[in-house]
Amino acid sequence: MLKTVKVSILFFAIVNLAKAQITITQSDMPSNGDQIIYTIAQAQNTGFSATKTGSNQTWDFSKLVPTTQDVYNFKSSLQTSYLLYFFNTIGLKTQDSLNLFIATFYDIYDFYKKNKDKWSIVGRGFTYSKIPLPANFTKEDIIYKFPLNYGDIDSNEYAFALSDPTGTLPISFKEFGTRVNTVDGWGSLTTPYGNFDCVRVKSKITYIDSIKVSNFSFGIPGTRYEYKWLTNGEKIPILQIDGTEVFNTFAISSVKFRDNKRDIKPVADFQADKTNILAGQPVNIIDKSTNTPTSYIWDITPSKFHYINGSNAGNKNISVVFDTFGNYNIKLIVANNAGTSTRTKSNYISASKLAGIEDAVGTNNFLLYPNPSIDKLYVRFSQMLEKIEIELYDLTGRKVMTQNFSNCTQTEIEVNNLTPGMYIVQIKSNKFTESQLIKVE
Repeated sequence: MLKTVKVSILFFAIVNLAKAQITITQSDMPSNGDQIIYTIAQAQNTGFSATKTGSNQTWDFSKLVPTTQDVYNFKSSLQTSYLLYFFNTIGLKTQDSLNLFIATFYDIYDFYKKNKDKWSIVGRGFTYSKIPLPANFTKEDIIYKFPLNYGDIDSNEYAFALSDPTGTLPISFKEFGTRVNTVDGWGSLTTPYGNFDCVRVKSKITYIDSIKVSNFSFGIPGTRYEYKWLTNGEKIPILQIDGTEVFNTFAISSVKFRDNKRDIKPVADFQADKTNILAGQPVNIIDKSTNTPTSYIWDITPSKFHYINGSNAGNKNISVVFDTFGNYNIKLIVANNAGTSTRTKSNYISASKLAGIEDAVGTNNFLLYPNPSIDKLYVRFSQMLEKIEIELYDLTGRKVMTQNFSNCTQTEIEVNNLTPGMYIVQIKSNKFTESQLIKVE
């Protein structure tokens, strides 16, 4: 009997040891060269409860629905365009662009430092008009203090201001804030990535963004919350849920979790380089779909258009000429191994009639308009032509202009320097040689 009791005590001791809370240190943070995949999940129906925390918790987020994936690419500051401003730091690109009213910034980076005591942001980089600009932290933003254990509470103030050594910025920007971290839980966490022993860190960030344009200054206050589940060796949170509180209710803004590469159903999207055009003007339509589609089908209605530059309905990106005026609907269907997605934009392209086109002249091979012309003569061909020579003659037979073009379906000629009168336009190509009479006013 005594032996049985001893064995039972040993068994429960082992079980409790296995469930013991973990400690987070600097070795659990990213280093230069780390490339870490994460998945963004749907923010709806997560089952998250801010109050479900404490010791020896079981958090089950195995039913999170992935929507897209991305990669954190941690790199030395020497490998970024901000190498002159930040030394011995770990850089991470956080945004492609940031629009602040009258100025748009690109390639926004955070720069981190880590040691045995903390993991913190010490700098931020912004690019304006292709010039990299630093935002140095006069007070660093300490993300974690080490060692990090259940029950720890710490706070720190941070501050940074965007520098303008070139004196070209139309705007000044700075931020002051306070971060309060509470390690409010430990236990077992399950996500689609797996099951892990974790501690949960709740961060409350209260800040004021101060913006100055000319002599006008204003501040934008805010508060956001971060809930992060950390484990040993994974470098980034196994799960992070961000949001705000509205009338004491937590509103989720984003959900992301550490992951492996996985097939996720694509989300179709696209963007044209211009949507209000003249009939006959070429338009480039660029695929903006996410989650790596492997096939594309474009559908355009009405069918009064043609593809150019070798593109077709099965390409990722297309170039199109809309032949007649009116509104066009664009539909893109994308697919991969995980599924199919469709995006339709009704009346997306609006093609207007060019003044004078009703007085155009031409043949089956080309069209000249407007006729009469004042400053520009537009030439549209019925097919892609490799080599084109356009010559203009006055009625005495004197050649007044020669222009050469290649690989196009349309072009334009400046005629505003010609004396008003009648001219013969002769077009030579590898397919035909034809002439038409036009009037210049």
